[in-house]
Amino acid sequence: MKELINIFSTYSKKISAKAQFREKIIKYFFVINGFAALMIMLLIFLFLLKEGYHAFEQISLTDFVYKEKLTGGSQTKIYEWYPTSDEPRYSIIPLLIGTLLTAVPATIISTIFGIAVGIYLSEIASIKLREILKPVIELFAGIPTVVIGFFMLAVGATIFSDFFNPVNRLNSILAAIGLSFIIIPVIASLTEDAIRAVPNDLRMGSYALGATRWQTIRKVILPTAISGLTAGIILGFGRALGETMIVLMASGNAAELTFD
Repeated sequence: MKELINIFSTYSKKISAKAQFREKIIKYFFVINGFAALMIMLLIFLFLLKEGYHAFEQISLTDFVYKEKLTGGSQTKIYEWYPTSDEPRYSIIPLLIGTLLTAVPATIISTIFGIAVGIYLSEIASIKLREILKPVIELFAGIPTVVIGFFMLAVGATIFSDFFNPVNRLNSILAAIGLSFIIIPVIASLTEDAIRAVPNDLRMGSYALGATRWQTIRKVILPTAISGLTAGIILGFGRALGETMIVLMASGNAAELTFD
């Protein structure tokens, strides 16, 4: 019996030693990968900083805000982005305002429709209908942005011009509508997850007090899930800020200070 116990103990120690050795290998593997990723990001940042620093030898910091031009005997501040012109201008003000002119309206539109879709999927739609609609909605988030940009350029711009007759056929509102197609699935998905995370006891308690379904959604569920809704809106806004192709194709790619 003692011999059997000793054999088992020796075998357990061997297994334990092997397991510890494997765990150490896995641990150091992830540590090395983590430091490697950090170093790569740091080297990329240093490379960009080193190469970009040379620009300040010819361009001052104020040139990134405005360029002074002598017109009629007085100095005029020009806020334009034309780096390839004969007289290059490097003001980033039109770029920042243009980004906000597309991202903010797109986020407002997407918040309205995204939260509405999320509420419908989580509280109103049947299980079978939800299983069909949710993949279809999330499919829009995977559509290449160049496809949406081309659609807005070829089809959306024509429809928008026929109805509203804007000054410019390609404009920021058209780009904002295009951005909404990729932001609505993000907000809708996160809204549904946040609402479904609300404890069912709160719903039952609200119904027990005589509240209707809409009153329960508006006064119980939405206030409880507000942190998840806010996270979805912020992520949607970030996606709108970082999008390039839709804005490039649908807004006309003109860095101008205009609401047209």
